[in-house]
Amino acid sequence: MNDTPDPRINIYLDGLSKILVDLKKAAEHDSEAVMLIGSLADRLISEAGKTDWPEVKQGLSDAEHNSLVGTFSRKIADAEGEGRVKMAYALQAIATSLVGSRLDDERIAPGVELLDDFIAASRDFFRRNAPKAN
Repeated sequence: MNDTPDPRINIYLDGLSKILVDLKKAAEHDSEAVMLIGSLADRLISEAGKTDWPEVKQGLSDAEHNSLVGTFSRKIADAEGEGRVKMAYALQAIATSLVGSRLDDERIAPGVELLDDFIAASRDFFRRNAPKAN
């Protein structure tokens, strides 16, 4: 067994930490970003026929998980290329939660749980504030 720490874990932890700090600021000052995260989460949860985001992540096979990560990577790059910074940010928050759910490191789980809590709160905010169809 190799006890050498995987450098990718530290890179992920650094990114996760930055996202959590940014999300705290967004919650206080950027309702548009919160709405985007909430709308993305709501759509993914509804499409999967699940009740919450952690349930969606747990229900994915390895192939589905990898496919979704790839889709998010492409959509993040597209949004950034089009100058849609908040959309790229929202996609990155969801993707970070998705990736973190499969990483086996005890330092990651608490951060992913905080991120999932934010995603749930964003979804609640979206559902309370989204324009209702007539």
